[in-house]
Amino acid sequence: MRLSTVFAGFAFAAVHCAALEVGLDVDAQFASGPPKPPGKSRASPVEIAQLDNTLKSLYQIAVDNGGNRAFGLPGYDRSVDFIVNSIKKFDKGNHFTVWKQPFTAQFTQVTLHRFNVSDNESYVPEPLLYSPSTPVGGITAELAVVPGDAKPCNGDELAATGADVAGKILLIERGSCPDGTTFAGKVKTAKAGGALAAIIFNNAPGVISSGTLTAPNPEYVPAGLISQEAGQALRARVLAGEKLIVEYEQNQVIENRTTVNVFAETKVGDKNNLIQLGAHLDGVQAGPGINDDGSGTTLILELLRTLDAKRVKNAVRFSWWGAEENGLLGSIFHTSNLTSSEVDNILLYLNFDMVGRGFYGTCVFDGDGSTYGRVAPPGSDVIEKLFEDFFAARGIPVQPVSLSGGSDYVPFLENLQKPVGGLFTGTGVDQDPCYHKACDTYDNVNQTQLLINTQAAQTVLLKLIDEGTTLIPKNLTTVAAPKVLVNLASDVDLEFTKQCNHEHEVYGEVTIQSTTSCLNFSSEVTGLTCPKQPSPTHSLLLNLQTDGIQESRRQNHHSHSWRRLCWCQHHQTVIEIARPGQVQRRPYILFLIPALQMIVSNQNHLEDQIMVPYDKLFHNGNGTFVQGEVTKINQKPGDTHGEVVLSNGKTLEYDILVLATGGKWDGPLAFPKEPSEVVSFICKRRKEFSKSQNILLVGGGTVGIELAGEIRDIWPGKEVTVIQRDRLLLNNTYPDKFRVAMQKQIESRGVKVIVDDSIGDVASGVSKGTLTTRKGKALQPDLVVRAWGAKADTEFIGSSLGPDTLTSRGFVKVKPTLQLPQHPNIFAAGDIIDWNEQKQAAKIKAHVSVVLKNITSYLSGKTITNKYKGSTELIIITNGKNGGLMYVDALWGLTFGPCVSSLLKAKTLMVSMLRSQLGYLRQLQVFIIHVL
Repeated sequence: MRLSTVFAGFAFAAVHCAALEVGLDVDAQFASGPPKPPGKSRASPVEIAQLDNTLKSLYQIAVDNGGNRAFGLPGYDRSVDFIVNSIKKFDKGNHFTVWKQPFTAQFTQVTLHRFNVSDNESYVPEPLLYSPSTPVGGITAELAVVPGDAKPCNGDELAATGADVAGKILLIERGSCPDGTTFAGKVKTAKAGGALAAIIFNNAPGVISSGTLTAPNPEYVPAGLISQEAGQALRARVLAGEKLIVEYEQNQVIENRTTVNVFAETKVGDKNNLIQLGAHLDGVQAGPGINDDGSGTTLILELLRTLDAKRVKNAVRFSWWGAEENGLLGSIFHTSNLTSSEVDNILLYLNFDMVGRGFYGTCVFDGDGSTYGRVAPPGSDVIEKLFEDFFAARGIPVQPVSLSGGSDYVPFLENLQKPVGGLFTGTGVDQDPCYHKACDTYDNVNQTQLLINTQAAQTVLLKLIDEGTTLIPKNLTTVAAPKVLVNLASDVDLEFTKQCNHEHEVYGEVTIQSTTSCLNFSSEVTGLTCPKQPSPTHSLLLNLQTDGIQESRRQNHHSHSWRRLCWCQHHQTVIEIARPGQVQRRPYILFLIPALQMIVSNQNHLEDQIMVPYDKLFHNGNGTFVQGEVTKINQKPGDTHGEVVLSNGKTLEYDILVLATGGKWDGPLAFPKEPSEVVSFICKRRKEFSKSQNILLVGGGTVGIELAGEIRDIWPGKEVTVIQRDRLLLNNTYPDKFRVAMQKQIESRGVKVIVDDSIGDVASGVSKGTLTTRKGKALQPDLVVRAWGAKADTEFIGSSLGPDTLTSRGFVKVKPTLQLPQHPNIFAAGDIIDWNEQKQAAKIKAHVSVVLKNITSYLSGKTITNKYKGSTELIIITNGKNGGLMYVDALWGLTFGPCVSSLLKAKTLMVSMLRSQLGYLRQLQVFIIHVL
């Protein structure tokens, strides 16, 4: 079972089953032999002697190999050999195909760790993985602390406390930092203050376990973790004036190592309805790992031994996962490298992680969501019921356990959307006091408990082999694993699609004709004014851009009865409606993901596909569209209604206002305000790129990286330079390992990258002469492009509702309910909200869910309870059609290479997906642009 550890802001919760004491004579109950399997007998009885032999063998392997069976160490390799040899021994009829799947993962091992306050006072600190090592012999220095109640997360905040930490070892409390970490931010703070090392003490009482810094980083100093009790006691002594000279030494090995998953699959049976089951074969470095997860390993090996593999209706794949304790690496690698057909062939997955120690009230995964509220894919409820029926028939209580993560079912559940189930006996102290400890030995397993669970697993497996295709609905994902997390990726419907400046105001019928010889626009865009209505029962005004359109479509199908509904969008469009609608400044939406390619070249004729009229949003006839610019919001604190003012003087009343105004762009994505100017804007950009030979992109964020990739694809001979003010490409809200990988990839394409430097406020356009950077570097570009990101389009909100409505960076302050603190009838969503997450339109779906539920509660007079808790970060940045990276903050943070990013985004630029997400027909060609 994966250790409960915080990974860059994402926590795996170690699951604790409720302790169920039951007075059952289980040994006597099963003395007459195991229950007969249902239907035809296709398995021999489970034998406790065989279970015992496997447990002893795994324990002996650990004893003979340094006391553990952990990934990257000899004990794991010997465990692999044992499983493979055991299968060959059991498979006398050659009915299984056996193979290993190698993969490479980052290995870490702390070989030395000590913290001494004096000769008579020493601590054994817990390691922080990926911490730098100290010099040989360690560091001897004075212990420094942070005075007062300050909880600094950077050098400036530390300096503000007055703490003198330079040349010392800093004792600092663990806590959340703006970068989403609880350890890394504190270690960086120590480095910024000049400390030689950092000792972090926990921010909660009790036993501590190791943590992680996620990845190596030059901004770290050597660091370890001690308990809250020890840390507070040491801090009190220093604050009382005692000068403590301490010694700290650590040595940590960090390197890539190759390991394997092991599989055995029946040669017969329906391969199109494959039943997969698994357990992780590795353990932690701290001990033999016999319950965690030698017990699960033993269980599925016994299921393989007893199965009559030549008589199975559905094929069965047994899986022993590697590197689970390092973050489910083996199962993630496996699911991430399946083809579409291989994914579709999997009917379900069963997981057995820690099944040999605990109360007889075994934990069964809550597949139907009846206990914990999370409903797994259809069929998971069936699996849960099969296990429950087995135990209920024998008077054994069952405790549902949440599918909250931390074991190898996660990638099957999250990535492949397959039905999952299985058994788990708990990590709590009452259930396994030796969890992740050296005492997790052969003696730590209750063999009767393991016997019962193995018999239950056999019964359920045989039932699914016989009747799985009838009981379990087949989920055809049609998603190849290189398209990892496609369901999450589809939530990135508008990732990076943040509208331009939306300055134009038009009413009525518009025809745009090119006045140049470059392009010819021909289109009709109709703006519909709001019909006059009597005083509305409820009016809803949505200030939106792309974000709001998503919300508008959701509201369009929402069950609540709206008498009059208005969407509106500042510098964008405004919609007033008797049915759902919106207001927009432009008559069309522009998809910005493919727009960068469109302004560089016409090779894919994207103009025909990426500009679509807003009035087609409500294509089912349930709404109307009005175009205009919102200039002001009139509502006083305490009022329950208000109005917005348009640039033409019209006003729209509302009872509820939703702000989703998105961002304002500079540089190549700053499309003109007037639709009639779009053609000349595109032509001018293309001519500039075509004629230039030395292009300087000012800004190394997403825009700069993706634009550089498009230029290299179309004109590989041109010199392209990216200059970035920060020390790496992208900003510091992205994980460093992702930033480093992105920089290496773009440099491998011949793009010159200058970091930690800048030039003055130079305008985009043709350049002549020499530009000098802040550090004195001379550049001679013939074209300069300001490749900057978007800023929150919220100035009119602050000027209307007061400056306290916004943060210093222009984001709208919201409560977790996504309401404005002083205006409970005003909600905000999308890029503009003050929330510590990447600003991506992909987040709008999660925002919408909260907003719509809370609007319904508000109008019904009910207490608003739905809160936004953040959503998974999924970042895809392209580097030309065959390049790019994808990052997902699920689990411990995953980075995928160009195969995934190009498949999901670069090759298609998500055009079809963007259109379908907004409800447009793919074949609908709204703007017809022909290159003359």
